[in-house]
Amino acid sequence: MSEGLLPQNQQAAASLLASGSKDKQQIAKTIGVSRTTLYNRMKDEKFKDEVDSLKHEIKVFGQDMIAGKLAEAVHKYGDLIDSTGNQRVKAERYQYFINRNLGKPTSKLDIDT
Repeated sequence: MSEGLLPQNQQAAASLLASGSKDKQQIAKTIGVSRTTLYNRMKDEKFKDEVDSLKHEIKVFGQDMIAGKLAEAVHKYGDLIDSTGNQRVKAERYQYFINRNLGKPTSKLDIDT
């Protein structure tokens, strides 16, 4: 085993904790340890760092997937707006889209002197 790597069952526990797919009792059973042992491992800094690192990887992966589909989603939203024959609905949807991205304009103007 390389320096800095967790044993295989601890790595599996860290992965399951990071994914949130099972509760702690199920994770302990899956990796073949008691719930107490799992809780003790969760107090270990190296183990916590691995769980945090895996959570970050999952988050970045999800963000990348969303970003990869964003341009297509915006394009399809535009197509959906354009497909309506009702000009009022079309205007409302475009107004919503603009306000959602640029902020809703207000008529109130505060001036400090």
